[in-house]
Amino acid sequence: MRSLTSVRALITALAMMAVAQLLGCDQTVSEPPDSGVKTVEVVYGEQAPVVVDLADLALFERDGEEYARLSDVVEAADLGVALESLEFDFEASDGFRSSSTSTCVDTIPMAGELLRQGYVHRVTRNLDWDVEPELPGCVGRMRDVTQILASDGDDVPRLSVEVLFDDDVWPIFLDDAEVVDFEGSEAVGLADVVELSGIDVAVERLVFDFIAADGFRASSSSNCVDLFPLTGDQIAQGYILLSNRNLVWDEAADLPGCAFVDDLAQIEATRAAVGPFVDVTYGEESVTVDLGWAQVENVGGVDTVAVAEVVEMADLGLIVADLELDFVGSDGFRPSTNATCNVFFPIAGSEIDLAHIELETRNLIWDAEAGLPGCAYVDDIAQIVVSD
Repeated sequence: MRSLTSVRALITALAMMAVAQLLGCDQTVSEPPDSGVKTVEVVYGEQAPVVVDLADLALFERDGEEYARLSDVVEAADLGVALESLEFDFEASDGFRSSSTSTCVDTIPMAGELLRQGYVHRVTRNLDWDVEPELPGCVGRMRDVTQILASDGDDVPRLSVEVLFDDDVWPIFLDDAEVVDFEGSEAVGLADVVELSGIDVAVERLVFDFIAADGFRASSSSNCVDLFPLTGDQIAQGYILLSNRNLVWDEAADLPGCAFVDDLAQIEATRAAVGPFVDVTYGEESVTVDLGWAQVENVGGVDTVAVAEVVEMADLGLIVADLELDFVGSDGFRPSTNATCNVFFPIAGSEIDLAHIELETRNLIWDAEAGLPGCAYVDDIAQIVVSD
C-alpha cells in the first residue's frame, strides 16, 4: 500500500503534466530573471551581432532601479556609424518586435537621437523612456529586450522649423545648428536657429513669437499676452529639443508654461519698436511708421530720416513722386492752412527728397535749396497726409 506522501507526489506530478498540455507546445513558462546584469545584442546590417554587457556601461537610477542608456549600448557596440544616422527597432526574448505591431507604425523605426532618452534595465532588460508624449506600449513598455536592431536612417526626415520675417520664410534644419545639452537632452539654441536664417537685422532689434504645428501661438495665451513678443535678448535663453521640436527655456528666463511650445513649427520675428513714430495717412488708410527703422542721415550735424523713405515704409503701394503731401504737427498745425504756406502746400512729391525729420525732436526740416518759408518747418510732426 502506497504511503500518503507518495500519493501526494503522484498527484502533483500529474497536475504539472496537465498544465504543460494546456499551455501548448509553442509556449513556455517564463522563468524569473536571475539577479545578474544582462547583455544586449546590437545588430547592424551584415556585421556580426555585437554583445554589449550592461555591467560595462554607466548606470542611471530611475525610481530606485538601475538602467543603462540605450544610446550608450549602441555606442558601446562601435558600429562605425553616427547614432543620428541610424534608425532602430527592438526585439524581445520571446521574439516580439516593436515593428511587428500596428501600434508602433508611426514610431518604429525610431530615429537614433531618441535613444538618448531611452533606458534598459540592467537585470530585467525592460525599456523606459523620457520621451513626451509617452511612447506606445509596443516600445514604451517593452520587456526583456535582447536585441537592438540598427539600420541606415537615410530616410528619416530631418526636423526643421520656419523662421518668418517680413514676407520672407526660411526653413531651417535643426541639426544645422550647434547641438548642446539641455538638462540631459540634445537641443539647439533658439538664437542660433534665428541666426541661420537670412534675416539681415541684428537680433537685438527684433522681437519674437512662436507658433506650434497645431497652430497654437504663445502670445495668444492669457498668461503670455503681457509677456510677448519676447526680445532678442530673451531668446538667448531658449532651446529647441531635437527629439520632438519642443521649445524650452532656462529656469532663469522665468517664463510661464505658455512659453513652452510643444512641436514648434514657426519662429515669427518682427521689428522691435524703436521710435519715434509718425502716422502716414492716405484717404481712409493710416499706417504708423517707426522712424527708428529708417536709414539715418546726418543733416547739419543732426540725425534725421528722409520723409520719402518714411512714406515708402508705410507700404501703401504708392509712388511718392506722383503724390502731394501735407504735414500735421502734434499741436494740430498744418502748413496748408497757413496764409504764407498754402501756396506751397500740399507740396509735390517730386520735392519731397529735400525734406527730413529730426529723430530727436520729430521736427520737419528742409534743404536750403527748397526755398520754403518758416511755416514749412513744422515742429514735432505727428502725421504725414498723402493725397493724389
